[in-house]
Amino acid sequence: MKEYHTLKVPRSKKKRKDIEIGVVQDHIIQQRNLIVRNNSNTTTFTTTTTHEKSNMKSTAVEAVATMKGGEEGDEDVGNTTSNISTGSRGKQHVSFILAKGMIVMVAAVCFLMIAVTYNGDDGKVGLTDTAVLLIPSAQMDPVSSSRRKMTGLERLLVSEEESDEDALIAKIAEKLKPSSIRFVDIETETGTETQIETITTTKKKNKLMGWGKNNKNNPEQQQQTRAMVPHQFLHLHHMKTGGTSIDHLLRCSMNRLKREANHDVPYYSIHECSRGRFAKCLTDKDNSCRSSMEKAAVMSYCSALKYLDEFGWWNNKNEEQTIKAFTVLRNPVDRVWSMYRFQTKNCYKCTPLKDIYKAIDAGNSTVDMGLDKLCTDQLQNHEVHNLLSTEWPVEASQIKGDDDTENADTRHGMIQESIDNMKRFFTVIGITEDLDTTAALLGQVIPWMNHTTTTPTATNSTTSSSSVGTSSSSTSCQLPHANASPSNNRCAADSTHWDLPKQPDQETYDLIVKHNSMDMELYSAAVSYFELQKRAFNL
Repeated sequence: MKEYHTLKVPRSKKKRKDIEIGVVQDHIIQQRNLIVRNNSNTTTFTTTTTHEKSNMKSTAVEAVATMKGGEEGDEDVGNTTSNISTGSRGKQHVSFILAKGMIVMVAAVCFLMIAVTYNGDDGKVGLTDTAVLLIPSAQMDPVSSSRRKMTGLERLLVSEEESDEDALIAKIAEKLKPSSIRFVDIETETGTETQIETITTTKKKNKLMGWGKNNKNNPEQQQQTRAMVPHQFLHLHHMKTGGTSIDHLLRCSMNRLKREANHDVPYYSIHECSRGRFAKCLTDKDNSCRSSMEKAAVMSYCSALKYLDEFGWWNNKNEEQTIKAFTVLRNPVDRVWSMYRFQTKNCYKCTPLKDIYKAIDAGNSTVDMGLDKLCTDQLQNHEVHNLLSTEWPVEASQIKGDDDTENADTRHGMIQESIDNMKRFFTVIGITEDLDTTAALLGQVIPWMNHTTTTPTATNSTTSSSSVGTSSSSTSCQLPHANASPSNNRCAADSTHWDLPKQPDQETYDLIVKHNSMDMELYSAAVSYFELQKRAFNL
């Protein structure tokens, strides 16, 4: 036998009406929550406030009044409690109320759903004071993600075949395996020594030991000279990121190889600030810099990644990691402010930084202000610019901000390309804010760049001129703080010092963020990648 729920209908018209209002109100809440749960884009948690419940009740009261119409005066419901079953007048009455109220209820639900939507960036809650927490879906394609700022980790994973954090860590761990110096054997018909790029492990020891060419103990008679394979180690230097300090570590490590391991390391350095030299090297294939680059096993490079293909150091995006490349990124606000403090007079002619940005926003020519384009480009998304490998319709410095709707697709593409190049071309990514750990990572991946390396050196025996003794020698290569801001920038009266604070004021800070919005997102991804590297090394 079919069972039915029993609803006790009180005699009082007021109590009867309260029940009817409660039924409609409950249905409104249920329908609203059903719509929320079925939202396919986000998972939504809602908190219904007292004010919202009051609004719902008011809506329910109006719905009941509309549904009942002329039945409001009908008091002949019965003097005792009745069981509502199939065919009973009580059940028909309630069903009639719910059926007629459906249209009003749906309209009320739609209104409430619109009203409770969170009002985005301004941090205010909607009309019904309902707090709504939106949690983004785990998987997001680049097109839909461009509607909001993606997290650094999302940016890293979006171009991965497996959008899995552990899989990316495994790939990073593979890249971070220690690498040794690679040599090639050079054979010549005459048996003569090779060119200046040759790595000789015996010459200096022979001189130290007093061996002559015809001495049978001379290792030159036993071991063929080896040459270091070109294009093995690359430092991409972004200005004011600690790159000069890393270059000091790099050169100290090379000198240690020369002095203690008797290596001659072919090295080349080129910097975009040496614009004349850089331009000639880029445009003139016969320039002497090209042969030096071709032979170099180690290079310090301060310019855009996109020129490395012309210089022969691109190696098809370095897909096989034949080049152990490393770079250091810095918080864009700190980097720009440091750049400004470092070049206040030479580059920026003692013009307040906020005035430079305001002139750019107004469309005024900064060249007319006496400012060089190379200097102003340093203030606008320069880290993204350096990590781009292709040409784009506009320069990174021309992107107005994250609200630049005209260049929205270009902006998104530039950010993603720079991040993809960061994680694919480079072996080690460092951050200025943790330069010590960055140096430790470099020492693990490139052992000869370790802070302290112990190498065997030859010593002369006191008992026999033909015997060879060995001892260990260690040279520490420190990580200095190089290129600090000048103590006198000569921008105050009588060429005295204009004392600039270590941090910009709020207005300047906001302008830096606006003009470096792409760098901000790149840096967020760099920090995430840095943490994944540490996890791969269990640091």
